Amino acid sequence: MNAGMAIFIGLASVCALVALVLLIAWREFGRPAHIMSWAVAFVLAAAMWSLDLLARPGWLDTTVAIMLMRCIGGFAVAMDTIGFRQRAGLGEARGPLLSAAALHGVIVATLFMIDAPSAVRTIPLAIFNLGMFFLALRTLGGRRKGERVAERIVESGLMFLMLLNFAVLIGMIAMAAGMVSIDFAKLHVATLLLLPAIMGGTGLFTIILLSADLADQARRMAATDALTGLLNRRGFDEAANALIGSARRYRRSIALAVIDVDRFKEINDQFGHPAGDRILCAVCRRIAAGIRPRDIFGRIGGEEFAVMLADVDFATAQRTVEMLRNNVESMAPSLPEAAPVTASFGMIVLERVTPAHTLSAILRAADDALYRSKAAGRNRVTIVSGG
Repeated sequence: MNAGMAIFIGLASVCALVALVLLIAWREFGRPAHIMSWAVAFVLAAAMWSLDLLARPGWLDTTVAIMLMRCIGGFAVAMDTIGFRQRAGLGEARGPLLSAAALHGVIVATLFMIDAPSAVRTIPLAIFNLGMFFLALRTLGGRRKGERVAERIVESGLMFLMLLNFAVLIGMIAMAAGMVSIDFAKLHVATLLLLPAIMGGTGLFTIILLSADLADQARRMAATDALTGLLNRRGFDEAANALIGSARRYRRSIALAVIDVDRFKEINDQFGHPAGDRILCAVCRRIAAGIRPRDIFGRIGGEEFAVMLADVDFATAQRTVEMLRNNVESMAPSLPEAAPVTASFGMIVLERVTPAHTLSAILRAADDALYRSKAAGRNRVTIVSGG
């Protein structure tokens, strides 16, 4: 077995192994579309490298094998890019990207059939790869750019692949124009040395992103309430502590409201727990509709919720919490259960946050205010100032 064959066997094996890992991940983690697209891309890549193994013993004409490898490679790169777009939540553009891969294949086949010079036959491949890597790179430039080491690594890798394909494109154009002379035998050797790094790197990028995404998913699940989709107590505490620290450093005001659904045990007893769960979700929607995206909202107990508002003075906090109480009260007639649903609120407003204002201390003050609302007849707001 010569070195070339060993390299192609290794490439096919690596691609098949990555595809297998992706298929397992796709099945075990909710069957995300982008993981399946990446798996298909590596199945195609494995098939592409296997064609060289058929050509070496003479089972397939070498020229035909190279032509088919480039055509299949175009579809593999397109599926990889589709996966990047699906992962980013963008329009996957499956039709246009696969159509572009098909057009690339037609151009490649035509150039091979008319026996175009090797440099000319390489130009479409470089252009196509350059475009696909650029589109994949753009999916990492949105809301999560630079937020994770994994994405920065993949950005750097894709930029390297783009530069590599750009260099190949410039070299092939220069050679086709007669400006330079390239020894294709040496170029082939260089390509064989680079291919394992490129394919291995591409597979590694995919696995890195997959691992980071799964870790993010696990963190979100650990901090999310299963019923309402809000932050659970752990997630709320983490977010609230971060906001308290920021308010302390930058002298920002905050307000914390603790909310309790009135007589919720009676609702459960009368209408059953499924109805109670629906009511809790409805209360959450009403409260969420009255706060800003940057405010923190979580479920910290069975029927108890907490909202932390940033950059609000006493009057604004009072108006906001009264609006939230009205939102909950006004939802009762719309519920199928026709249960009178109200909530009591206890709030503390801090115009200035000091080191003594820990989350536990603020929560205690808000809880005390909530107790006063309950004692005064429920369905009301009690607000205290913490300084």
